[in-house]
Amino acid sequence: LWAAVRDDPVVRHTFLYSYKSGLAAAVDDPGVHELFAGGAVAPPSPPAPEEAHLFLTLVSNVVPALQDWAAVQPLLLELGSAYQTTGVQPLHYQLVEAVLVNSLQQALGDAFTREWEGAWMRVYATLTNTMLLA
Repeated sequence: LWAAVRDDPVVRHTFLYSYKSGLAAAVDDPGVHELFAGGAVAPPSPPAPEEAHLFLTLVSNVVPALQDWAAVQPLLLELGSAYQTTGVQPLHYQLVEAVLVNSLQQALGDAFTREWEGAWMRVYATLTNTMLLA
């Protein structure tokens, strides 16, 4: 299913546009700002145009590599540690998850079934939980 996002130019464009605009909308949502009302952590900033493409590249490389968890886990821990130094918090991961799932739904339509959604959410939770251990 990820190959359709990666390889089909129309699906890829739809995904990237939805992902980028979804993150930007989340950042502007007053409810999101309430989550960060304590002021200790700033809400995430809107993504730059190249960030959505970078995300697509990252996922394209990570998804196949998940078959070798022993190799991926140290990289995720390193990434999680780097994210912590920039102020990324668990709420940020939740925002990205919601936008990711919505973007996949927008791009793939009926092909993105509940089973695929559940699988993506489990993978995302595994990645996130590992990064948060750092």
